[in-house]
Order: sequence, then C-alpha cells, then structure tokens
Amino acid sequence: MVRKVSMALFAALLAVGLAHPSHARADGDPCSDELLFQQVCYPSNPPSQAAKEKLSALVAAANKAGVPIRVGIIQSKIDLGSDPAWWNNPQGIGSIPPNTGYSGFLDEEIVSEWKHGLLVVMPAGYGYRNGGTLKITSKNGIASIQEKLNPVAKQWAVLAKLPKPTGGSSDDLVAAAETAVRALAKQAGHTLPANPKPVSGGGSTGPIVTAGNGGSTSGSASSFPLTGVFVVAALVLVGFLVAIPFIRRRHIAGLEDDDEETGQH
Repeated sequence: MVRKVSMALFAALLAVGLAHPSHARADGDPCSDELLFQQVCYPSNPPSQAAKEKLSALVAAANKAGVPIRVGIIQSKIDLGSDPAWWNNPQGIGSIPPNTGYSGFLDEEIVSEWKHGLLVVMPAGYGYRNGGTLKITSKNGIASIQEKLNPVAKQWAVLAKLPKPTGGSSDDLVAAAETAVRALAKQAGHTLPANPKPVSGGGSTGPIVTAGNGGSTSGSASSFPLTGVFVVAALVLVGFLVAIPFIRRRHIAGLEDDDEETGQH
C-alpha cells in the first residue's frame, strides 16, 4: 500500500515538474534559458567584474525607468551552444524566417516569459526584437512559417547608426551593449544616469523583471527554479522506494530473531 501511494505521489510530482517547461528545458543556446529569469546573459568567457556590474546596473536602471529590455551578449560560437549557425548574425535580413537572425530566434525562445525589448550584441553588430512570435499556418495543405513582430523599426534605426563593437573581447561587447542600451533608452525618451546604482548584492545579472511590465521585483536571478524543488522531491521519493525492501527485510529478520530468543526461553 505504501509503495503504491509513493509511486502515485512520485508520478504526480514528475507531472507537475514537466508542466513547467519554461524553467525545466535546456535549450541549445544558454541565453534562451538564462534570459527567462534574468536581465543580462553574459558570455562563457566572462568580462571583467567591473564591466559586468556596470552593465547590469545600467540594464536594471533602464527597466526601472520604463524601458523594459533584456540583453544577450554572444562573444563566440561557444555561447550559442548547439546553435552555432546564428554566429555573427544578430539581426538577419528581413522579418521572415530563416532570415530572422539570432535575435529573432532568441526572442521566440523566451517570449513565453518576456514580451518586451530584447537586445543581442555580437562582434558583427546588434540585433533587436520586441516580443515577436512565430506562427505555423497552412493554406491549401501547404504549411508555412510567418513571424509576427511588434513594431521595432525605430529601434532598428537607432542601432543601425551605432558603430560596431570596437573588438571581439567580452569587455568590448559589454561596452557596446552599454552604448546600445543608452541609445535605445534615449529613443524612448529616457536619459539613463551616468553611474546607475549597482544592483542589489552586486550581482551580475540584475533583478528579475516580470513579463507583464518593466518594473523589477525583489527576487534574485540565481533563485532556484520551481522545477528543481520537484526534481529533488522526486529523487527523495525514489530513494525511499528503493530503501523500503531493505527496511522491511531488516524488520522481519529482527522479528525472527526475537521469536528465536523467546522460544529458547
């Protein structure tokens, strides 16, 4: 009976964990996971701590000022994981796949949690999207993919006027991202402070920003995803289930020893 109940509970926990794919999935490109719950995705070859803290503070200030934005910095093909084909293609050509560039791909990956500005910075330049969605349509039995974009022409025009990053190092790309964020904020009617207040705890990713607005919450970007709780609970249950037969055998053996001792008396 205990075993049946435990198995049922394990199945329920597993189902709940699978019902939260936005946090459980492990996409090929790291930024598509990290930007689901934090403001900046930094390269695997990290920039200096000072540069990281400066950009994190600036992005947090932009969100607080009413310019909701998240930033993905791609310094090498390694940062694209299993999707290296997007290397140095931040914007793409036009707005119809497959020419959406990495910004379009990443936008679709995080749109379930973030439907606002998304800036991508690579050595080749910049990409920007704003909560677009890809839709598969069918006409006369022929399937096609179309991309629906929120208006981004003004932002594209701003980024097109910016010089490309001065180099390919992580610090160069972070500096370029800072320039781009300030330019996008100015286009939206906001002048960001020259020295924005560091994010709480000096973190490198900034506070969590909800998908519904540009304001920040008190959560931490490194907070443990809900799915992890279910996974740990499931593992504990599995260990319990494995241990039951051993515990039962030891209990029965103990009873038999007691019976033998009683019989001898």
